[in-house]
Amino acid sequence: MPAHGAYLGTRVTASSADGSRFVGDIMQHMSPVATVAAVWRQGMGGAPELAAPGVWSLNAISRDGSTWGGVDTAIAIYREGVRTVLAQGSGEVRALSADGSVAAGYGEPPTGSGLGSAFVWREGVGMTFLAPVPGFTADYVYGLTAAGGAALGISVLRNAAGQVVDTGLWTWSSAGGRVRLEDPRPDLRPVWPQITGDGSVVSSIFTPRSGSGASESHLHFTAAREWVRFEDHLGRFGLSTEGWQGFRVSGISDDGLAFTGTAYYQGVYQHFYARVPGAVTMATLALAGLAAWGSRRRRPR
Repeated sequence: MPAHGAYLGTRVTASSADGSRFVGDIMQHMSPVATVAAVWRQGMGGAPELAAPGVWSLNAISRDGSTWGGVDTAIAIYREGVRTVLAQGSGEVRALSADGSVAAGYGEPPTGSGLGSAFVWREGVGMTFLAPVPGFTADYVYGLTAAGGAALGISVLRNAAGQVVDTGLWTWSSAGGRVRLEDPRPDLRPVWPQITGDGSVVSSIFTPRSGSGASESHLHFTAAREWVRFEDHLGRFGLSTEGWQGFRVSGISDDGLAFTGTAYYQGVYQHFYARVPGAVTMATLALAGLAAWGSRRRRPR
């Protein structure tokens, strides 16, 4: 996307389901770096509209394109450009339901415990700050299902120097509360999770706990209750990954069938798109040999 006017560059962070609307930010100048949030309502060819002052970036948009949110001076959403404050205090809206009636992210609760408290806001219900996870210093929501009934989050443990020393994944719903997702292997920790629109698949990039070595992507299937390495998932459906290494899945379709991300192909860093056939159900997982293809049977690397 070309830069507009006197701006130095543009960055798109999310789009509506039909690709007609985008949110992101525009770089104003380099020294010091300064950006302003923007939305494109006429697609990639349209001119960006700048958000209100104090909004640093927009990182989430509803599937219907009506609602967006991001990093703001308060926890807020924008519906067709009209700002609605959900709660006072700094925070970030990281996920929205399909129609924008549910928002989730992290911020500072009224108790004043500081940034890093996960929240879920529902229209007509209000704000819910989730109880902290024992053993961690901050909690963040990274994703919502399309209906907004379930949230996917990550907890972070930082040392006195502010360095991340551990992370953990979980799902949350108003009916079932928080459920911890165990890591696929003890030597890995999650860093970038996401959830499908129907809630059937959780995807996450994992990095070595040692701090050295290649990252990898794993998928967690709700039906099978198992983690599967991304390459193994493609392979069991007959898709070859020969020549590819270091998959980092950054996008997954609502039905869990299509994936986008980056990887190295014959040593060259590239973007990829992959799609597995049919609906991913308990039956297809069993037929593909995935129901028992968990971390206990994973090949050593």
